[in-house]
Amino acid sequence: MADRSPRPADSYRDFGIDPELVAAPALPDEDESLRLDELTGVPAYLGGAAPAPEVKPGSGVAVLDDEPEPEHEPEAEELAEDEAEAESTAPEPSTLPKPRPRRGRTRASGRSRAQEHRRRGAASTAARTGGTVAALAIVAASVWALGWMPLPQFQAEAVPVSVTPEPGEQLRVCPGPLQQLGVSSDASEITAVGSPTVASAATGGDPETTELGGTGQGSGPSVLALPGMADGEITQLTAAQTVIATGGNASGFSATACMQPTSSQWLLAGDTTVGHTLVIDVVNPGNVEARVNFNTYDESGPVSPSIPETVIAPGERQEISLAGIAPDAASLAIQVTSTGAEVASFLHETITSTLDPVGSDIVGPSALPSTEQVLPGLYVYERAEDDETASTTIGTMVRLANPNDSVTSASLELYGEDGSQTAQIDLELQPNVVIDYPITSLASGNYSVRVDADQPVTISGRVAPMEADEFGWLPSSPTLSDDVMVAVPSGPSATLSLTNFTDEARTVTIDGDEVTLEPNATHRVDAAGEIELVDADGLYAAVSYAAGGRIASFPVQPGNADAEPIQVTR
Repeated sequence: MADRSPRPADSYRDFGIDPELVAAPALPDEDESLRLDELTGVPAYLGGAAPAPEVKPGSGVAVLDDEPEPEHEPEAEELAEDEAEAESTAPEPSTLPKPRPRRGRTRASGRSRAQEHRRRGAASTAARTGGTVAALAIVAASVWALGWMPLPQFQAEAVPVSVTPEPGEQLRVCPGPLQQLGVSSDASEITAVGSPTVASAATGGDPETTELGGTGQGSGPSVLALPGMADGEITQLTAAQTVIATGGNASGFSATACMQPTSSQWLLAGDTTVGHTLVIDVVNPGNVEARVNFNTYDESGPVSPSIPETVIAPGERQEISLAGIAPDAASLAIQVTSTGAEVASFLHETITSTLDPVGSDIVGPSALPSTEQVLPGLYVYERAEDDETASTTIGTMVRLANPNDSVTSASLELYGEDGSQTAQIDLELQPNVVIDYPITSLASGNYSVRVDADQPVTISGRVAPMEADEFGWLPSSPTLSDDVMVAVPSGPSATLSLTNFTDEARTVTIDGDEVTLEPNATHRVDAAGEIELVDADGLYAAVSYAAGGRIASFPVQPGNADAEPIQVTR
C-alpha cells in the first residue's frame, strides 16, 4: 500500500493554499471508506459504529465535530515568523508538484464540494430569476406608463383635389320606333310601330347622326355623336325623342331621353299580366361586341332563370320578349350589365283591353341605385278613396326596387310646388323585391317625389288617367351638372320641372331668366326646342307632356357625364 502519510496542514500555506481546504483527507475510491488507522494507526471508520479515536493536535488530521472548535486567531508575531519562514523555504514555482485531485472532501463548514457547488448554483439561479422578474416588471411598468402618457403624433392629411377629366366622344342612343309584339300573325314577332321625332341640343358643334339595325329610314335606333372637346372647351350633348303609335293594334304617345351608353343600367317599367306586352331592347353603338347579362326581379323576388346572356355585335340591337322570362309578373325591374362595349337599354310596353289598344310607352333607365331617388314633376290623379291596396293600373303609383340582400327602410315623401310636404309614407322593402305603391291621398296636381332609404334603391313613377286609356312612365332623375342643355322634342303641352332638394335656396338661370327655388320646391316652365340651364348642379329636372289624351315624361340627363369633376386624393 502506498504511503499516505498526511502532510502537515500548515505546510500547504507554502503553496498559497488555505490549510482549512485540505484539512480533511480525501477518499481513495468512491466505494472505499476512509480508514483513520492508516493515518493515525488507530482502527476506526469515519461514519462507522465505532467511536472515532482521539486525535492529537498537530497530527495532521482534522477533527470533525458537530460543533467545531473556535478557530485560533494567530498573534502578530506568529504571522511575521510564518511569513519569514515561507519566504526562505518557498521553492521555485516550476518545481512545485501538482496537487493531486481530491474527491468527496469535506470542508470545515460541514459541506462537501458538491454540496457547495449546488448551493452556489441555486443561489446563481435565484439571482438570475430575480433579475428577469425585475426586468419584466420594469418593462410592464414602462408600457403601462406609455399607455397613459401623451405621445407626439405625426399625421399627414390627404387633401382631395377636384379634377375634371378630358372627355372622349359623346354618344347618345335613341331607341327609335315602338317595338310591339302581336301585330302580325306570328305572336312572337316584334314589329316597329310609329316614326320617332328626335331633338338634340349641343354646344361646340352639331352632332352626327347614324341609323342602326333598322330595315329603313326611322325603323331602327339612332346614335348621335359629338367630340367631347371643341376648341379647348368641354362640349355638351343631350337628345330626346317622341313617338306617336297609331293604327292597327297600337296606340299611345311616348317620350324618351336618348341615353349615353354605360356598363350598368336599371329598367323599372311594365308587366307581363294579361293584355300587356313587354320587350327589352339593348343597343350596342360601339366598335366591339358587347357581352350582356341580366338580373330580373318581380314582386316575389329574383326571377330564375333570368334572361340568358347575349352577345351583341357592334352596331346591332337585341330585342327580347319578357313574356316567357317572367310570365304574369305585375312588378318588374331588370338590371342590365355589359362587358366589352357599353350599351343602351330600353323597355317597350303596350297594353290592350280585349282587342282595343289602350296605350304604349318606351322607357329608359332610372338613376342607378342610391339612398336618395327623385321624381320631379310627377302628376297625381285624385282618387275617390285613400287605399294603399288600390289598383296600380290606373291613377299614379311609384315603383320601388330593393336590390339588397336585407330589408331596407324607405321614406316616400311628396312635396308641392312651393316646397311644402304633402305626404310621407314609411315603407319596409323586402330584399330583392319590387313593389308598386299607389298614391291615393292627394288631390290632382303636380308633385315632386323623394325617396330616402337606409340602403341604395331605385324607383320610377307611373301616371294613368282614371279612365285607363293611356299611361306614361317617369324614370328617376340623375343629379344635374352645373350647366345643362335640355332638348325638347315636339309633343302636346311640354313642361320642364326643375326641383331643388338641397338644404338651401338656389338661384338658377333658365334661358337667361333667373329663378330662385326654395328647398324642396319645384319650378315649372313651358318647354320647347332647346333650353339652357345655368348653375343647376345638384338639382333634378324632367320634361312631361299631358294633353289630348297623351301622357309621357322623361328625366333630363347631364350634358356631358364624362366631364363631371371627380375627387382625387393624393
